[in-house]
Amino acid sequence: MNYDLIYDQLIFKAKLRELYFPLSGYVEKHHIIPKCIDPKISNLNKYPQNKAILTAREHYVAHQLLIKMNRYKNHKFHFKLVLSVQLMAQESKITKIGIRNNRLYEWIRILAANNQSKRMKGKKCGPHSAARCLNISAAKKGKTSPFKGKTMEEIVGVERATELSRENSKRNSGENHPKFGKQDKDSTKKLKSDQKLGRKHPHYDHTIHRWIHISGVEELLTQNDQKIKHNLGVGPSRLVNNYLKNYKGWQVKKISIKELFIENKTRIF
Repeated sequence: MNYDLIYDQLIFKAKLRELYFPLSGYVEKHHIIPKCIDPKISNLNKYPQNKAILTAREHYVAHQLLIKMNRYKNHKFHFKLVLSVQLMAQESKITKIGIRNNRLYEWIRILAANNQSKRMKGKKCGPHSAARCLNISAAKKGKTSPFKGKTMEEIVGVERATELSRENSKRNSGENHPKFGKQDKDSTKKLKSDQKLGRKHPHYDHTIHRWIHISGVEELLTQNDQKIKHNLGVGPSRLVNNYLKNYKGWQVKKISIKELFIENKTRIF
């Protein structure tokens, strides 16, 4: 069957009808030469000669013909023509209407799957390449994540957050834990230990606090640990932020682990 001729006759009929007997009611605009084939003339306002006004049924048939035509059968973007019909065949979220011709749907789905298989043959489907990772990183640089500073409850809601927490706990508890019944080798333990020695410690430049009591007691604790240990409520926070100079006999001095390491010249943690 000459699908090229059938397509040309359909377009000629539509052009002729548009001149003498324009359609009323629901119509659809169709690119005579598909956008994927020649994107330069895809703007129908600039290039009205590439536009045909079709009924929904004619439009659907036209796209099926485009797939079968010899004119575009070996074109490098033939898969896009198949994809367009596949998308037209899917059920609409708004109208809840999809195609009801099972054989036609099967034909489109199989053809789309075969095209996808041919396109991806020999290509690696896995982690991003180093160049692509750098591009992604550069694109996100300087942009603040919309989830920054938000708790899981704020992002997905309290109920969903609780459900996710339970699922994660169940998935990694007891025998389900990936390290259940396993112990690190001595060499691994030593490696982990050396990785946190002195300047290599992840909190080497982080700030902790030296808590000094009027009785002469000194403690090196984080703000939260100090609050819990001595039941001080909001006191440590007010001391750290310089709202108070003394709270229940305690004073605070900020100190980084780097300074502590230099001061003691010993292993931290």
